[in-house]
Amino acid sequence: MKKLVFQNLILFKFFRAIVDKSGQRKSVLNLRLIILLLLPNLLYASSEDTILDIAYGDLHPLQKMDFYPGSSKRSIMYLHGKGWVAGDKRDLYQGIKPFIRSEFNVFSVNFRVGHATAPKAIEDVLCAYQYIESYSESVGLSSRHISIMGRSAGGHLALTAGLIISSNKSHICKSSYPPFAVINLFGITDLLGLHQYDTNSPLADPKHDFPRKWIGDTMRVEAISRQFSPINLIHSQAPKILSFHGTKDSVVPFRQAKRFHDLLETPNELYPMLDKKHGDFGPIGWRIIVSKIKTFLRS
Repeated sequence: MKKLVFQNLILFKFFRAIVDKSGQRKSVLNLRLIILLLLPNLLYASSEDTILDIAYGDLHPLQKMDFYPGSSKRSIMYLHGKGWVAGDKRDLYQGIKPFIRSEFNVFSVNFRVGHATAPKAIEDVLCAYQYIESYSESVGLSSRHISIMGRSAGGHLALTAGLIISSNKSHICKSSYPPFAVINLFGITDLLGLHQYDTNSPLADPKHDFPRKWIGDTMRVEAISRQFSPINLIHSQAPKILSFHGTKDSVVPFRQAKRFHDLLETPNELYPMLDKKHGDFGPIGWRIIVSKIKTFLRS
């Protein structure tokens, strides 16, 4: 990195001497030339340690993750949103951006999405976690300090995976250790409850019934919800959980988060984002959230 910075400084001084020799201001053409010559090095410097598209499965091209190394042995597994039917691991949202290239190692994970694909996303997340645990052990990171963070539908997956991994339930990709913590950013805790809210509420639009879209068949919603709703998976060995949810969220009602946290028996905290909607917390709100997450993960 220091070598790249030095090279860029030399290039910049060289071209400044050329374009300023006559005492005139730099032209647009000269500035473009400088940018074109500096940009490759700057891009390389900002991404030299990132490892993209690591395959953790062989069933589908979406079973990949990106790795952003940090300065400690602690890691965060990040899961994107978009209602289980869209989204991508490169969509680094406000909640995770401040953790990229920080003290935490970040694994941003893709999983199978689309209509009528449930519960494949959950299977993928469980296998991705197992891969991260194994990878961590192989490169000297802590396999006991892997936390799961997700937003919206990713929050549902983070909670579901965290509760399954820390339980005695058998599944296709059993891990050795439970997650250190789960960070839930306005995630769904009750699939059936959200389905009923979206289809019955006068404030809701049936077109936005994401549980039905993800599950594909209204007749299967109750069964999938019973198996894979966090509110139905609570147990006495659950990892510590921190949630943030807008009190005026019309996409995922705040009451879902409140009811879920009321039932938890293990260390947990629900932070209501007063008068805020679905993830629309503003710069100040996100600064508060990031600060609280860092404190939570360091404890």
